[in-house]
Amino acid sequence: MFWGQRKYEWTEVSSSCPAELIVADEWVSHPANDEQKEYSEAEAVYRKFVYDNLLGAVTVLVIAGFILFVILEIRLWLLEQTLKKQYEQADMD
Repeated sequence: MFWGQRKYEWTEVSSSCPAELIVADEWVSHPANDEQKEYSEAEAVYRKFVYDNLLGAVTVLVIAGFILFVILEIRLWLLEQTLKKQYEQADMD
């Protein structure tokens, strides 16, 4: 909470409710008729597919990107060490 002239509070709910449902109309979470219920059920199936399949792929890509970054940093460091040795040898000659 922040204090000042007014008092403000907020609740973080991302762990209990997907962000796309937080900004959706009320009927998405609480359908009022069969058509809305059918849409809500279809949306839940699609959301589960995305969470189960696509988010895992994104995680793999992020990890692969990090590994690539580390490999490139190591190669750059090795190149730097090689160049330092070559300059040191050239100075000695």
